[in-house]
Amino acid sequence: MSSNLLGFTVSLSPTPDKQFFNKDIKLKQIIKKDLHINIYYLGQDFKFDQEIYFSNYTDSLLDRNIKITLLDNEVIIENDWLGSIPIFYNTKAKIISTFHDDCIFDNLNLDDVGFSVYSDFGFSGLGTSPFQDINQLRFYSTITFSPEGIFIEEKKDPALDIIKQDRQSSPEELNKKIQEYFEQNLNMENEIILPLSGGYDSRYLAVLLKDYKTRTYTYGYNFLQSFSWEASNAKRVAKILNLNWSQVFLKDSLQWLDELHNIFGSSTHLHGMYQMEFYSKIKKSPGSYLISG
Repeated sequence: MSSNLLGFTVSLSPTPDKQFFNKDIKLKQIIKKDLHINIYYLGQDFKFDQEIYFSNYTDSLLDRNIKITLLDNEVIIENDWLGSIPIFYNTKAKIISTFHDDCIFDNLNLDDVGFSVYSDFGFSGLGTSPFQDINQLRFYSTITFSPEGIFIEEKKDPALDIIKQDRQSSPEELNKKIQEYFEQNLNMENEIILPLSGGYDSRYLAVLLKDYKTRTYTYGYNFLQSFSWEASNAKRVAKILNLNWSQVFLKDSLQWLDELHNIFGSSTHLHGMYQMEFYSKIKKSPGSYLISG
């Protein structure tokens, strides 16, 4: 199983190498007949097998994951049941990539529907992108790339079988399921880093993780960051749950603009640099886990 994969591009011709602010990001280039594959990853070199997984703890596509199968004359790519890692493709230029702008090729004409979605939500969605010829792979799908072209299979949503069951899960049952997931996949003796905004998702995780070695961190958007909604609410939640809490003050977010664009390109508005500065400041030892809602 692979670990710390950042993204990939598959094409019929070489694509330019990407330059990242993080110098630990490395590039592995694979050529199979007419197919050029660029895979970007963090950390030490590791062996690329016939099957490559984005997750470093599971090969399941019911978790956050991408599976890449390398055959002699084709590449098969499968995403997870939520499509939690965006995959873009351009059937005309024959490019598949997690990096949106690698798929632009030579057509910069805006797509009416895609640009409308992009303007409304701030990111690409509903299978579209802001530009013509570029689409986003639907959740739980398979996309096959060969010299003959790009072929897509949309698989049955596995959640449909669960929905058909004539029963409802209780809150206690859901809590237990999530706790079991943590304990099966993580060493809960290690430190846990939890970004805490004070919103519903992070509050819920804080309750589930309050009995472990959990440290919480918050940043605020306001000019006076200490008085932001996020900081005020997160501090109160941490006090109620007796959690270790610290506020992270942002001051260099704009320096992350180029890095944000290198990763996400035109697929999203330029607003993620705040999160990038935040995460760069709360990185801890290699044995710690970051769990976020």
